[in-house]
Amino acid sequence: MGLAARRHLHPTVGALLAAALLLSAIAVPGATAQDETEDEHEFSYDPAVENGPDHWGEVKPEWATCSEGRWQSPIALYGHRAIQRDLCYLNYSYQPAEASIVNRGHDIMVHR
Repeated sequence: MGLAARRHLHPTVGALLAAALLLSAIAVPGATAQDETEDEHEFSYDPAVENGPDHWGEVKPEWATCSEGRWQSPIALYGHRAIQRDLCYLNYSYQPAEASIVNRGHDIMVHR
């Protein structure tokens, strides 16, 4: 193949690559960050409030199981995934820094 023939391949190859890239971008849905829950105020760990542990089964129909047993949670907790090991004391090793800690009831969040 001569130099002139190779020059005609480049636009074709470029067009094919662009088409493949476009098709792959359309075919594969974009990755999105998932929230822990859709609404973090849907439930509470405070037993004195209306959406507390005693009422989790009433908050959403799919949480009905939370009213049917003990140790129920609106968050999927699987026994086979829970690992209990003999743990030693935590060793703290950090440098002080300015931050604020927010207690969200079910976890904590640190803002820097």
